Amino acid sequence: MGNTNSYRTRVRLCLVLAWSLLAAAGLSAGGGAEGEAVPQQGLVLEEEFETGEGQLVEVLLKTGGSISISGWQKDAVRIRAEKKGRDREYCSVSFKQSGRGVRVEAEAAGRNRNCSVDITIQAPILSDISLLTMGGDIVLTDLEGETEAKTMGGSVELSALTGSIQLTTMGGSIRVSDSELDGRVKTMGGRIVIDNVLGDLDASTMGGEVVYNNRSSGGAGDGEALRISTMGGPIHVNEAYFGLEASTMGGPIRVKSARGFAKVKTMGGAITIDSIDGWVQATTLGGNVTVVMTGDPEKGRRDVDISSLGGTVRLTVPRDLAMDVELELNYTRDAGNRYRIISDFDLTLEESEDWDMHWGKPRKTIRALGRRGDGRHRIVVSTTDGDIYLLAAD
Repeated sequence: MGNTNSYRTRVRLCLVLAWSLLAAAGLSAGGGAEGEAVPQQGLVLEEEFETGEGQLVEVLLKTGGSISISGWQKDAVRIRAEKKGRDREYCSVSFKQSGRGVRVEAEAAGRNRNCSVDITIQAPILSDISLLTMGGDIVLTDLEGETEAKTMGGSVELSALTGSIQLTTMGGSIRVSDSELDGRVKTMGGRIVIDNVLGDLDASTMGGEVVYNNRSSGGAGDGEALRISTMGGPIHVNEAYFGLEASTMGGPIRVKSARGFAKVKTMGGAITIDSIDGWVQATTLGGNVTVVMTGDPEKGRRDVDISSLGGTVRLTVPRDLAMDVELELNYTRDAGNRYRIISDFDLTLEESEDWDMHWGKPRKTIRALGRRGDGRHRIVVSTTDGDIYLLAAD
């Protein structure tokens, strides 16, 4: 029995010695066989791989942690991984290079470990990116290629990117600036800001403000409409060159300029469109609506459909617009105000004599009808307990 234990002890010592010799010889991800993931030891790890343009940089952080990737002029990928947290010594990080590119993976040994790994990477400007972190911020800059990224919770900063993107954060803000991108960015809760972006980039948030500044379509996606949605929060759009679809479950919508069309809806809040060269569909369940139609009245579709369940509607159209007008104002008996339809155009007005009791609150209705030219554009406006203004542009 004693001989057996002595034999096992000698085997263990030999294995430990062999591993020590390999480590002393500098075994690393770069020194292993191609495609073999090599675990890295230490709290701060650094590695550099020679690569070519157009390869994939892949990061999978099962531990969670932030990811920052920036493009540079070298045909190489440089990685820095920093372990953090009370149980950081239990974090395992591996680097792997293959014919497709470079992969970084981090995971924790055992359950309920308090540790994460922050990754900083420099990669060729022409690189495809695939990212997944269980929680942490993502920063990408100066890259060209296809990007897929997801964080289970964290803010996202994207700048100077070219190509396509599909990105989701389960909770956090998103900012995209100075880029040429097609695709979609989405947060389950947080503010989205799109600033100086060329391309067909859609944005969606389950709760938060959406702001578009200096965004236009171009490239292969030329002519695509801008689409925005939020489950609750304001929407601000500076310019929508090829049309706009925007919806919020609660909050104001402000559009400075749109072309082609504007289709906007809020479950509660004001709608303001400072300039629309095209047709309009605007709906709010409660709030004022202001729309100004611009452009040549002889060109394109110029129908208007505006509905508010509570608020004043102010619509301005070109004086020479050929239109068929139908305005409807409902006012309730307990509203306390006598609302009116005011128009710069000749309209025929009629008002109901009796209070309608079918809508919960007794109400009366004022209707205004009119036609100009051949009436090819249909103008329909309705509101409750608010004035309606139909104005001619100077």
